[in-house]
Amino acid sequence: MLFPRHVAARQTQDGKLSIYQNLRQAHEAVVFGAPFAALVLLRSIVEVVLRDHDGANGNDLSERISNSKKMLPRGANEAALHHLRKIANAIVHLDAEHDEALLKLEPSQMEKEVLSLLRVVRALIEGAPQWRSR
Repeated sequence: MLFPRHVAARQTQDGKLSIYQNLRQAHEAVVFGAPFAALVLLRSIVEVVLRDHDGANGNDLSERISNSKKMLPRGANEAALHHLRKIANAIVHLDAEHDEALLKLEPSQMEKEVLSLLRVVRALIEGAPQWRSR
């Protein structure tokens, strides 16, 4: 994944709490077969990018996604970001009533879905507008 210079300038590669660390651990979770952990970390990254780099307003991630829909990069559309948010929320809150269809997928299908959402997060990071992060 390529981090734009203006995004990288606001991160530390050795920081315990950073986009880099969460992304690294999300990749490791995928490799070691922990897709739920990967999805929760990806949700965290989306929230930080929208809040700190896109300047999205809102009281929660749902509002930030909806409020930033006009400035989202092509590969990270509003529907995909809400899908990731809902899945991660169902996992974190152990909410069987609101679990997404993804949680019922077979392991190979789950892996493909997680990789697809990883590409969405990549597009969001790589497409973060420079003028917002100054």
